[in-house]
Amino acid sequence: MTRGFIIYAPIKNSPLPEARFSYSLDEKEKLIAAVEGFEFFTANQHPVWSEIANPRARPCYFTGYRDGKIVSFAIILEKFKHARIFFGPVATTDDDLMESIAAIAGNYRKKGFGILTVQLGITSGQRTEQLEYRLFNRIKFQQKFDAATWSSITLDLNEEESKLFSNLSENHRRSVRKAEKAELTVREIDDLELMKQFAGIYDRMYETRRIKKPFDDTSKTFSNALSFVRDFKKGVVLGVFDAGNALIGGVLLLYEKNTVFYQYGATDPEKKNVPILHLAFWKAIQLAKQKGFRYFDFGGYNHFAAPGDQVSQINRFKDGFNGRCVFYPKLMYFNLGFPHYQIISAAHFLYKLKNQAAEIFKKKQKAG
Repeated sequence: MTRGFIIYAPIKNSPLPEARFSYSLDEKEKLIAAVEGFEFFTANQHPVWSEIANPRARPCYFTGYRDGKIVSFAIILEKFKHARIFFGPVATTDDDLMESIAAIAGNYRKKGFGILTVQLGITSGQRTEQLEYRLFNRIKFQQKFDAATWSSITLDLNEEESKLFSNLSENHRRSVRKAEKAELTVREIDDLELMKQFAGIYDRMYETRRIKKPFDDTSKTFSNALSFVRDFKKGVVLGVFDAGNALIGGVLLLYEKNTVFYQYGATDPEKKNVPILHLAFWKAIQLAKQKGFRYFDFGGYNHFAAPGDQVSQINRFKDGFNGRCVFYPKLMYFNLGFPHYQIISAAHFLYKLKNQAAEIFKKKQKAG
C-alpha cells in the first residue's frame, strides 16, 4: 500500500479494480491533465479551484484506476462526519461513475462517517434517470428535492448580440443604459491590489446584508482566485468602475468547455442606486460571446426561496436575462451508519430552522 493512500477494491471483478483516497496530490498537474477531458468536468472538481473555493472544508481526493490509467476522479469535502461531493464524480463512463460512488461510500462507512451526499454534475434527463436506477440497485440511497439540489439559469449565446439584449427584461435594458449614461465602465481586473479592493467590497456587501461570509479571509481567497484564472487561463475577473475610475463592484467568471460560469459578484453597498451588476453581467455576456462560448451560466437558482427574501431577489435578477432553467438530479443521501446519520440530519434541520428564524428577525427589524 502506498504511504498516505487508502486502497479499496469495491467488489471482485469490478469494472473499477482500484481506488485511491488521499489528502494530498503529489502529481497534481498530471492528474489535472488526465481528468480535464472527462465529460461534465467543471471547476468544482478542479483540485486547485476546490481548495480556493472551500477553505473551511478538508478535501479528500479520490482517483479510480483501471490498467494503470485514471478512469474517475472526485473531490470529497469532509466536515465533521459528513462527506460531500459537488458536481462529481467525473468519469470516463457511467459504469465507472457508479463504481466510484460505491467505492467512496464503502470507504467512508469504514471510516465511521454518518452520511455521504452526492450532487451529480450531469443535467437531468433520461441518462441520469437510468443512472440513478442502476446505482440504486448497486447501493441504496435517498433523494430529496429541496434547496440543496442544484439548478441554474443558462443563457444560450447562439443568438445575435442585438437579440440577446432585446430579450432582456425591460428593467434590465433600462438599467444597462442607465449605467452607461452614468459613465460606468467594465474592464478586466488583472492586478492584485485591485483584487483586494474587490474582496473588501465583497466583505462590506455581506456585512451590510447581515449574511455570514463564506470565507474567513476573503482577500486571500480572491487573490488566489485571480492567480487561478491567470495561471490556468480558466476565467476572468471583471471590475465595474465609476466615472472617477473607482472600483465599485464586479464579477468573477470561470471558463469550462463551451460554458462561462458565474462564481462570485459584489457591489459597493454605498452605491445602491447604481445598477452595477446589470452592466457587469451584460458586459460578461458580450465577452463570453466574443470568445466563442456557447452558454453563460448564472451560477445557481433556488426554487425554494421564500417570497421577499434576499435569495428571491437574486432569482428575480437572474430571471431578467431571460435564460433557460437547467435542472440537475436530486441530491443523493447515502446513510453510512446509525446514529451518525440521524445526528447529522438533525443538525442540518436545526441549522435550517436557525436560518429561517434569522430571516424572520430581519423582516421584523425592517418592519419596525
